[in-house]
Amino acid sequence: MYSMKLSTLVKKIALFMTGLFIMAVAVALSIKADLGVSPISCVPYVYSLKTSLSVGQLTILLNILLMVLQVILLRRNYRIIQLIQLPAVMVFGMFIDLALLLLADLPVSSYGLRAFWCMLSCAVLGFGVFLEVKSDLTYLPGEGFVAAVVEKFEHEFGKVKIGVDSALVLVGLLSSFVLLHQLKGIREGTLAAALLVGLFVKFYSRKLSVVDGWLSGGVAAATVPVSVQRDES
Repeated sequence: MYSMKLSTLVKKIALFMTGLFIMAVAVALSIKADLGVSPISCVPYVYSLKTSLSVGQLTILLNILLMVLQVILLRRNYRIIQLIQLPAVMVFGMFIDLALLLLADLPVSSYGLRAFWCMLSCAVLGFGVFLEVKSDLTYLPGEGFVAAVVEKFEHEFGKVKIGVDSALVLVGLLSSFVLLHQLKGIREGTLAAALLVGLFVKFYSRKLSVVDGWLSGGVAAATVPVSVQRDES
């Protein structure tokens, strides 16, 4: 029994790490397409254009801030186990910089090609989020902050998620004009990510029940619809 539990844990960790890397590739694709990045990534991207820090490093810093806000919101109700978000986001940040390096020569010679990479990034991000959800280990601080707001104020998760994403886009928008004196990182791709990633997550959840079977080591379990739209990049 113990070996079975250990085996399942190893599978969950492998699934989670794979999901993080795939999400990082999606972030890199959206950056290379240069048609706007997802809400959670727009702030790190804008600041990376003005500072010497990389997108991955700034993603880590932003998510540490979101972890601190979780502690402030929940106080005594904050569960120490949620500190596992820290190593998760540090790995995610390193994966983003690695993915940007791997995709450095991605061709973006026309708007059509850039639009293709942008749409592909939404599909890839959805798949990465799907794997993260299926691992059922933890979540990244962006979603953790949303969950903390929901727990504190008893609001609906979906509405809080939209509010937090909108706030991040607004910060990115203002930062872009203040720091760069032009609009960068927030375009039609940002809207596409906000609208499509959750749909892709639900699609994969319906179609890829084989993942449940792999985790359980047997016949795939009935697919449980993903009830939240998780967008971490």
